[in-house]
Amino acid sequence: MFSAEPAFQLRFSAIRWFENDPLVLWAAPEASDRLMQVHAALHAILDPGLCRPYYRPGIWVPHCSLGTAIPTQRRDEALVFTQRQIAPFDVSFDVADVVRFLPVEVVLAVRLG
Repeated sequence: MFSAEPAFQLRFSAIRWFENDPLVLWAAPEASDRLMQVHAALHAILDPGLCRPYYRPGIWVPHCSLGTAIPTQRRDEALVFTQRQIAPFDVSFDVADVVRFLPVEVVLAVRLG
């Protein structure tokens, strides 16, 4: 599936957080129909029940994890950090990885296009 998909770009323009324990900080991409189409196409061939619930259609929040284990004593500082404006930056997505975690292990990498 992914080898037939062309590479595409996303623009990231903010830092956000997931209210987990521990706190998770992430870069937020601007809305992308293309990303949502690829996500839907993936779940058309992959049983969403095999994924962690927060990666399933209708629940998934597009993101790029930046910090996945923010210590409790740094929580307030991290939340202040998310309020800063950042210079938007573009990322080209030209590889799709299948991963297993934790720890993160790339099981399969497929070049787009």
